[in-house]
Amino acid sequence: MSFEARPALIPIWIKIAYTAFMAVLIPVYLKNYGPTNFLYFCDVAAIMTLFAIWVESPVLLSASLVGIFLPQMLWVVDFFFELSGNHLTGMTGYMFKPPYFLRFLSFFHFWLPFLLVWLVWRVGYDKRGLLLWIVITWVLLTVCYAWMPPASPTFHPAADKEPITLMWHESVSGTVGEFPGRKSGDLLTLLDDEGKVIAHTRVEADGTYQFKWIPPGRYRVQLRDPNIPVNIDYVYNIVTDEESQTWMDPDLYLALYMMILVVGIYPATHLLFWTWMPGPRVA
Repeated sequence: MSFEARPALIPIWIKIAYTAFMAVLIPVYLKNYGPTNFLYFCDVAAIMTLFAIWVESPVLLSASLVGIFLPQMLWVVDFFFELSGNHLTGMTGYMFKPPYFLRFLSFFHFWLPFLLVWLVWRVGYDKRGLLLWIVITWVLLTVCYAWMPPASPTFHPAADKEPITLMWHESVSGTVGEFPGRKSGDLLTLLDDEGKVIAHTRVEADGTYQFKWIPPGRYRVQLRDPNIPVNIDYVYNIVTDEESQTWMDPDLYLALYMMILVVGIYPATHLLFWTWMPGPRVA
């Protein structure tokens, strides 16, 4: 009896290159964005792909493709709009702002869906990927809605509002009661009109804050670290992370959002690739 090794379906250089990229992305993202950033659909798919390419798993690669293909195509289109100086959704506007090494890493949002199409073509499309990604979606949305920070403003006043203007040395003070997620002990930062850090303070037990003896100028209060994710996977607002939606009850919004994904977007993607792609080439 002889046993012959099955030839690899994915070239070894693809496996090594992708692993090397993820070996850089994961620690850099952890340092800059924190562990909760890996609850985003795209980051989950990227990590799943890392494991899937080594075991050449059709079901894991198919699940990743179903989960991110259509949303990432919107990202790609929006990127080209921003690149041409136009505006569609604005979701990729951050890609044209420093720090640029982080933006280089974030460019995986552009090429990962195309890589997944090629990888799934190599190993075959597994229809079980749809069910797997639906389960992953339910878990992620539940965790993000129940335990992760809600949408909340980054600055006060907001970036599209006039800043606080001081004509002479005085204090900048206020309360955080109107800002979701802010609480006693939270660190606040005062920035000038150019984004330079001027001072820090902490929220008092009664929800008030004060920056003392600030020179004349124009200022904004940074209410939270803009790198730490809020509204993860858009469970509070599909449009912006700066505030929760007010169109409907939050629970109803989550239910409708989940239904659009699992009844509309994911099955449509599944049908596209189930029809077009070859079946699994391995068990």
